Amino acid sequence: MTIQEIDPRITQTRAKALEAALMLIRDCGIGQVTHQSVSAKSGISRSTLYRHWPEVSDLLNDAFVLVSKPPISEFVSQGSLKADLYHLLSGLVSAIQNTEWGKIVPQLIAAAAVNKGSADLLHEFVQERLEVAEQIILAARRRGEYNSDITPENFLILIIAPVYYRFLLAGFPIDDDWIEGHVNSVSPLFKNRSR
Repeated sequence: MTIQEIDPRITQTRAKALEAALMLIRDCGIGQVTHQSVSAKSGISRSTLYRHWPEVSDLLNDAFVLVSKPPISEFVSQGSLKADLYHLLSGLVSAIQNTEWGKIVPQLIAAAAVNKGSADLLHEFVQERLEVAEQIILAARRRGEYNSDITPENFLILIIAPVYYRFLLAGFPIDDDWIEGHVNSVSPLFKNRSR
């Protein structure tokens, strides 16, 4: 066996431990994820878990990596800025409401407040969303629909932050009518009124 080959038992053990950690994160929150609780849930000894993840934060971050990328496809313009924004938001809302990622993301955000590794994962996620925002802006500019000086970062904040506010803080519902109303409210901001 060469140095680069990994024993399949190690891969299986790690996968089983990470799945147990994800179940605990989803069902109980990050505060309940310990070497002991993962051991009890997975049947893997604590000494093995400590060997792979000396700190619980390392285990949490590896678990977050598994689900930190919500379903996202390559950007394809829907033909107008409003349609692109609606498509972006409905995909995000669907991911929040219907995927494992949506159940875990609140825990990742909480962990990012106190753990650099989690903060780095969250930053990487935001950077990927910024790339999509830039593509939406470029497509809208080519169509003459976007002539604002609003940066891609602020564009993303204006579009997506209300979704997270409704989802994480207020507990307000997010449905197609809300998405359409939000898109209609923010779309005029992306055209300079003086032009």
